[in-house]
Amino acid sequence: EGSGSGGVVTPPSGGLDFGLSEDEIVGYVTVSFEDKGVRVAGEDVDEAFQKPFGSIISSTRVPFKAYDTIASVTLRLLEAKGYDEAHTGSEFSGFYLQSIKGSGTGNRWFGEFDAGQDSGWMITQNGIFIDKGASEFQVKSGDRIKWQYTCQLGKDIGDTYYDRTEGGVAVLPSDAPEVTLMDESGAAVEGGKVVYDSASKTLTITPNDGYELKDVKVNGVSKGAVTSLTGLKASDKVEVIFVKVETPEEEQEVLSVNVKELLNDLTPVARSVKTEKKNVKVTLKLDAADKEIIGKIEAAGYTVKYNFYRSTKKSSKYESMLIKEGKTYTNTIGKKNQMYYYKARVQVYDAEGKLIARTALKDCWYANRQWTK
Repeated sequence: EGSGSGGVVTPPSGGLDFGLSEDEIVGYVTVSFEDKGVRVAGEDVDEAFQKPFGSIISSTRVPFKAYDTIASVTLRLLEAKGYDEAHTGSEFSGFYLQSIKGSGTGNRWFGEFDAGQDSGWMITQNGIFIDKGASEFQVKSGDRIKWQYTCQLGKDIGDTYYDRTEGGVAVLPSDAPEVTLMDESGAAVEGGKVVYDSASKTLTITPNDGYELKDVKVNGVSKGAVTSLTGLKASDKVEVIFVKVETPEEEQEVLSVNVKELLNDLTPVARSVKTEKKNVKVTLKLDAADKEIIGKIEAAGYTVKYNFYRSTKKSSKYESMLIKEGKTYTNTIGKKNQMYYYKARVQVYDAEGKLIARTALKDCWYANRQWTK
């Protein structure tokens, strides 16, 4: 499609101009956006987002150049289609698509948390959900990239991997058995993760660091400390019992002098959502490894607090707004139509309340929201 000899390619029949020369183009992929996410009853969702949009951007042929990633072709399509977008990271590192705005979304910003606490954008490449960020996958000719909006961390759109629990109960596909994670007393515990493969009907169990698998029971019958089970039914009830591995005293002593080193391994991410009163609620998200680090620090006798910052610029002039022990902060003031950026630090205090270490602000991925009142 298009014509020229090294200059910018003539827009194809669809009228889109991707701004690449023929010399740069090495192939084509298709990219699309759709929202078929199943809304969760009881979630506080704006009236505009209570029903799925369906197809937002239909499958579109997009050119790519050498070393382009999924993020690269996504940004190229959105720009060509006249969509606004908000993301963190770059097309080659740490890319996370927060929100888009264009004709397919009713010209409203639509993205993470807009249709519930577990909502946001997920990606399939050739029909398979990717397990890393869009900047981690280089594209090849013929790839089919589909951005799909989920309201249930992928469960509602066919993703079969859910790495979380609610009250000790694993969140799994609808055809999976009920799986409860507990300690020997029967109390809920985040002792590990479970994955259910619907095709093979296999449940895989992996203990988290600091825990050991003690026993697995299916419908009350002990199977021993097995790490996988097959042939399960949706009506089965599985109890996975973990025991905590005590940290040796000498390890505690080393931990006391290595707080700064532990903080260097954290990967904090700020996320934002608009409240019913049009305030902005900011949450500092920590993955399983981050939570384990925080747990080690607190177990050594330190207090962990979170310092929330705000700025009108993406990469500078952040001002501290609030320091608290919880990982959420609600911003209640702002200038109408101003875009604000949010970050947070993890700060560690000794027994006397003295600040002894904190994460670098640059290490936190920002969240952003436009102030609308």
